[in-house]
Amino acid sequence: KQILPILVQLVKNEAGTMTLIEEPEISMHPEYQTLLPFLFAHAVNNGQQLIITTQSSYFPLALGRAIQGEKLTTKKYRVPEEREIKLDRENVAVYQMQRDEKGIKLDLLELDKDGFLKRGIPTFIKVEKELFGRIFS
Repeated sequence: KQILPILVQLVKNEAGTMTLIEEPEISMHPEYQTLLPFLFAHAVNNGQQLIITTQSSYFPLALGRAIQGEKLTTKKYRVPEEREIKLDRENVAVYQMQRDEKGIKLDLLELDKDGFLKRGIPTFIKVEKELFGRIFS
């Protein structure tokens, strides 16, 4: 239900438009969050520019799958027709925003040759290490 307004906006927009999408993953299971890059790749490949904010680690970590390209099949992805979706790595930039005592800082996160984040999302990794450390210590 939360993604419906985003879908409508992406279908309605023409090439050359810019859309800001705030936290598209809200109320979405992680498995489906990993499919968001394919949805957005389709819009970008049609000439739209997207700026997306997220609190999810799944969405940005799954960008590499869309950059590598994948055939979306009716069986696996439940799409009405099969299609290949591939996102050009040059059309993607991932930033991490952090607040510290000096203010807000943006850090560009590097993508590897396959389009995956080279070092994950530093602030998310910090939290995950702490939580997993408690579980497995």
